[in-house]
Amino acid sequence: MKGAMMVELVEQFARRQKSPHTQRAYRRDLLDFCAWMDAEGLTLAELRPRHFDAYVLALTDEYEATKTINRKFSAVKSWMEWLALVEHIDSAVLWAAKSVRGVKPSLTLPRLITDAELDDLLCVPSPHKVEGQRDIAFLRLLASSGVRLAEAVQLNVEDVDLSARSAIVRGKGDKERVVYIDTPTALTLERYLLMRGGPTRGPLFVNETGRRISSRWMGQMVKQMGRAIGRDDLHPHLFRHTFAVKLYNRTRGDLLMVSRLLGHSDVR
Repeated sequence: MKGAMMVELVEQFARRQKSPHTQRAYRRDLLDFCAWMDAEGLTLAELRPRHFDAYVLALTDEYEATKTINRKFSAVKSWMEWLALVEHIDSAVLWAAKSVRGVKPSLTLPRLITDAELDDLLCVPSPHKVEGQRDIAFLRLLASSGVRLAEAVQLNVEDVDLSARSAIVRGKGDKERVVYIDTPTALTLERYLLMRGGPTRGPLFVNETGRRISSRWMGQMVKQMGRAIGRDDLHPHLFRHTFAVKLYNRTRGDLLMVSRLLGHSDVR
């Protein structure tokens, strides 16, 4: 197929789009693809999976952003669908385009909580008030055990064995597992319960009226304390990420141990 005909097919497809911005984007991306085909000496009828793979590879050599690469390749696949619809290519070419995927976005790991930041967080609540001691105990529990926010707020006093430095939590699917806490967390929980009058049963973390604290409220509390130390991105699940990474490093990459303590049913 001659170059002029290819350009005309690109133009016809672009004009089908309602937005002028989308039209310009399709023209640019598809003309780039046509230029690549011309340089490779290919026609539309000759395109096979290896050719689309090669084009994706060429895009990765030219662009760093995965979003840009995938957008440009997505434009090519959309064009192929239209070309098949108007019978300019056969089903083999369309299948070839659809069988190739773009590049996977690079994972952005969360910024973990440092030991210094945890120390700063623990200084935000007042240890002389019941609510402050509760918040300190809650933060220490998240940091030392890796429990989920919902698991922490659902804990009862009888679920925690301070002498054994352990607690029974109920995770997803109502599955129970044992988690372990460090000595500072156990001592903080003990002080908190003493300030409450030493209850032996019932909700572990309660509000001023003695009712179980909600996940939403505690989540907002953690975020507010994060802002107080300059960590606007702080959220409860970040404690779990941090715990997992530290445990992974301490166990020298024992993923099975990490998955068990986090309550994951699948090591993946």
